[in-house]
Order: sequence, then structure tokens, then C-alpha cells
Amino acid sequence: MNFSNDWSYLQVRQVDRSVVSISSIASGDIQAYARYAYANTYNSILVRSGRVFDESFGHDQTPASSWWSSHLTEPPSKNFYQATHGLLQTHPSAPSLKPVAGPSALPLTTGTRKAPTVSSSALNSGFPSIANPNPRSPFRHLDFSTSATAELRRNPSLSAPDECARACREGEPPRICYYHFTVEYYTVLGAACQVCTPNATNTVWSHCQCVLADGVERGILTVNRMIPGPSIQVCENDRVVIDVENHMEGMELTIHWHGIWQRGTQYYDGVPFVTQCPIQQGNTFRYQWTGNAGTHFWHAHTGLQKLDGLYGSIVVRQPPSRDPNSHLYDFDLTTHIMLVSDWLHEDAAERYPGRLAVNTGQDPESLLINGKGQFRDPNTGFMTNTPLEIFTITPGRRYRFRMINAFASVCPAQVTIEGHALTVIATDGEPVHPVQVNTIISFSGK
Repeated sequence: MNFSNDWSYLQVRQVDRSVVSISSIASGDIQAYARYAYANTYNSILVRSGRVFDESFGHDQTPASSWWSSHLTEPPSKNFYQATHGLLQTHPSAPSLKPVAGPSALPLTTGTRKAPTVSSSALNSGFPSIANPNPRSPFRHLDFSTSATAELRRNPSLSAPDECARACREGEPPRICYYHFTVEYYTVLGAACQVCTPNATNTVWSHCQCVLADGVERGILTVNRMIPGPSIQVCENDRVVIDVENHMEGMELTIHWHGIWQRGTQYYDGVPFVTQCPIQQGNTFRYQWTGNAGTHFWHAHTGLQKLDGLYGSIVVRQPPSRDPNSHLYDFDLTTHIMLVSDWLHEDAAERYPGRLAVNTGQDPESLLINGKGQFRDPNTGFMTNTPLEIFTITPGRRYRFRMINAFASVCPAQVTIEGHALTVIATDGEPVHPVQVNTIISFSGK
């Protein structure tokens, strides 16, 4: 696949206190931009467009390889199975461990690992707690090659995140999808950005640990050193298990799974002091729920942590036969998620309730698409040159894009793909009668 790298500037200028206009410079085959309906706002968003020259079918559909497969100790000659979306995953045999006592525990077995499908009774059961391989190390939560996969290596009934991000088929047994969230203080443009750059294939999980944001260095909060955090992508009726490990000094945490009905699992809804006590520093809490089909998102539900970077996407797919609009698109890719968020250059607590003299109000400095953006200083005109999100498509094909508004403010966002008509087929996780539009306006949580 060959591209020419065009750059398009989309400037948002204040016209009066209620109207904002867009002026577009340059063009491309596909561009995505967001407009903030703020009065007293001047901002600029730079969007990179990719023009496709090689129109051969399927070249842009190659899935990303699993980053953690390089850390496995056994060769793929045994104990492996083929994931449905094209990845060869290996899992070493678990050591001889006694299962946790109790009728609801899933035993840890040795020997050949079978495809991670489970019965309905197993989906409703609990999971044994597995200690970290090196519980004495004060830095064990920083080793993402082991902490995030320790449970996967020991429990053959669990499926890895990129195994669960698959094409859903009628009659396929559900899986138990496991995620490990390590929450900690981090920084934009840290040392990791000197050796790698996150890209669209890192949505499920990433080994890069570089956070770009809009190119302005600041302290942030992250899950697994990603913004947005790991994308939970599963099939309908899959059981989702997330261990949330809080390593934020002096801060407590809960995570709300926005859009998930939580039928029968209301105690995992993530509302502090209502459905649970917050997760204290140094502690881990296990969330378990079964997702309802649709596009949803997760975010911190304590204080202003969501605005500082604790959010991510949830996609619960279903077989095409259960989607009344499945005939309207050819591809529903894991990388075609458009998560739009507002971004500050300082901790959110510094701006709430707001200042009266300097930098008044609560307007954000930037907008981010999938955690990437650029910032133009209104005083100097200087603009950062951090990479922007790129969505790859093949001309003539129809793609389903899943848009999520993760704003922390009450102002709306307007998203347009230049030169392309859009067909709205779902909203709030529910299918709707198809409507063709040229722009979409959404509010936070939509």
C-alpha cells in the first residue's frame, strides 16, 4: 500500500460569541476533523490524509501481530490454536497448581491448551486469584511483558485481548476475555517516544509506551501507558474480566463501563461509594461483566481523572445475522475507532472550578482523535508537529467507523470526513434506520 502524505489545516475561529466557522486549506482523499462549538475559542487541528494508489483488495486488512508473543518461552510447535482474525497465538502450559477451593473456581490445567471456549456455567463462575510471578519486586507493575499476561499464561480458560477482537460468528461459543489495567502517573512525550510511536494497530494493547497527545509535555494519568487506554473489543455474550491495578500515588479510582447494561452484575458498574468502594493505591479490583452489542466506552469515575487520560473504547460485536444494517458495510475493523476527546495542558484540577484572572474558564487547549492532535499557540503561532491519527481505507469499499465522544465538558463536537458522505446506522449502542448525513454532532458519552 502506497501513500502520499498530504497535510490539511482545519482552523476553528471565533466569529462571534455563538458561531464558529471552519476554513479548510488543502485536501485529501479522507480527512477527519472535529469542531468544538465553543465561544471565545481559537484552535487549529492538523489532519493527515492518505491517498491510496494501490487499490488491490485486502492489503489494508492485515491484522497487527501480538506484541507479547515474543515473550513466550515455548515454540509454536504445540499448545497453540489459530485465532479467528488471523493471529497465531501460543500459550505455554501452566505449571502444576492446585485450583482455588470452592465450587465456582476454574481449575488451572496443564497439558495441551484447547481453544478458549467455555460453557455457560463457567461464564457465571469466579476466577482464581493468581499472585504476581515476582510479588516482592516494587516495580512489578512496570513490567508490562509479564504483569499483563501473567494470568493468561497460567489460566488456559482465558483469551487474550487480541484473540477476543475477532469476527463474530453465529453459534460460536463465548469466550472469557481477560484484560489487565495498570493505572499510574505518566507523561506526554516521555523517553519512550524517542524509540517508538504508537499507531492505529495498538488500539487493543501496546508495547510502545509513548503518549503523544498534542505535543505539549505535561503530567498525565494512563492505563498501561496508553491514551486512550486499551480498547476492549469482544463478541456478544463474551465474558469480560478486567483486573484494575491502582499505582497512582495518593489517589483512589473506579472505572465506569459506559453503555454496558450490567444485568446481574450491577456491583461492577464502577460508581464510587454506590456500587463499590474506590480502589486504593496499591490495590487491585476485578471487574466482570457480559457486554451488550454496540459501541461503548470506559472511563474513570472518580474526580477529574477522565480528563487527565483515563478513558478508552468498548466494542461489542455481534454476528452479521443479528445486525439489521450489516449489509451496508464491507469491513468492521478493530482500528476504525474514532475516539474524540478534549485536552488540557495542565492537570484538570487546576482548571476546576476555574480561574478569574489568567487563562480563565475551562475551555480545552486541544482536541485529540485517538489520543493524537496538534496545538497552535495563539500568541506565537508556533505549532507542534506530532503525528496524527491515520485511517487506512481502500477506494470502493464500505467501512464501518465507530465514533465515541469522550469529552469531559458539556460542549458538543462536530465530525466530518471531507469528500465523503456518512450513513448513520447506530447510536447509543442500538441500530437505527440508516440516515445519510454529511456531518455528525455529538455530546459527551455518545
